[in-house]
Amino acid sequence: MAGFALFVVLVNFCAPVAYACSKVPVLRELAEAVTFSRSLSDAVEHEYVQEMNLTQTKEGITAEIPYLIVDQKQVNVFYRLYSDEYQNLDADPDVLSAAGEDTGGYTLSSSWFAGDSGLQHITIDYVEGDVPDILRLILRVRDLGGGTAREEAPEQAVEDGFQEEATEEKPAYLVEFDFLLEFDPTFTETGRVIPLNREVVLDGQTILLESVEIYPSHLRLEVRDVPENTAWLKDLDFYIQTEDGMVFSSDISGITATGSVDDDTQSMVSYRAESNYFYDAKELSLVITGAQWLTKDLERIRVDLATGESDPLPEDVTFEKAERKGNGWTVSFRVEYREGEPMQQVFSFTAYDAEGKGYEIN
Repeated sequence: MAGFALFVVLVNFCAPVAYACSKVPVLRELAEAVTFSRSLSDAVEHEYVQEMNLTQTKEGITAEIPYLIVDQKQVNVFYRLYSDEYQNLDADPDVLSAAGEDTGGYTLSSSWFAGDSGLQHITIDYVEGDVPDILRLILRVRDLGGGTAREEAPEQAVEDGFQEEATEEKPAYLVEFDFLLEFDPTFTETGRVIPLNREVVLDGQTILLESVEIYPSHLRLEVRDVPENTAWLKDLDFYIQTEDGMVFSSDISGITATGSVDDDTQSMVSYRAESNYFYDAKELSLVITGAQWLTKDLERIRVDLATGESDPLPEDVTFEKAERKGNGWTVSFRVEYREGEPMQQVFSFTAYDAEGKGYEIN
């Protein structure tokens, strides 16, 4: 963990009333749906909402997109699915350009159900570029409630007291919806970048604090590491505080940080926090309370599954066991508990065999 560090940012910035131009009625269901996010709740309260009212029906299934919360860097899509035949519909989203091409440069996040209204939520977060004027959103819809498309899972086998994991097939897609989302420039031009250009030393490593970016849907802190560092920055704990003592935390739901498109770094360089966009502030304090690092050359750990021997592991991680399961292996590691972090992501999403071939981790 890094030591306490504080930086004062002079803002001289009051949120423009872009929402006043839209005159979007604020519906109770949307307010209930965004309670998981302080920033989105503030946006709805200030009527910073683009009303869409898009509806499509295919094969007895209806998809609706009633609202968006969009700014210069992020699109929050609220949609619902319903049908008389299926009771547990879910969609896999895909994002394309207006011409149907891959737009690139974004991170996609979905949540199951937002509130009791049946609204579901998708976040499209642009890493380096800005939100375009138009996007195509593809929703490939499945029924997760045991409908006719669901295949039966095989029996679970128990071998030597160890339960074999069921390999349930995903239900087939029932229908695909294709929506064209056109954004009001009143919203997509909204945001403010405050340059920092300050170096800070944390745990013996140096990072450059580049800027704080304030948008209606979120705040982001942009950082860069230096080639001389011996470790990659993997997480940064911080908060933003106004001169009146109001605190905006980096402990948020959904997308919390993103990496760089630069292949020369494996650090996470763009961090998200709740936004002070709708609050008057002449001065902000950026308070860094901790950091997590991955020592360079320890990004991949070789483990001999037969003997249990492994390369040196990162700090607070120990190898526990490797057990054969059918045609594969279950490999277990023990990670020291961090206060306040019951769920810790210590693996990437790829494992490699001795020849370097990658395999997806499920």
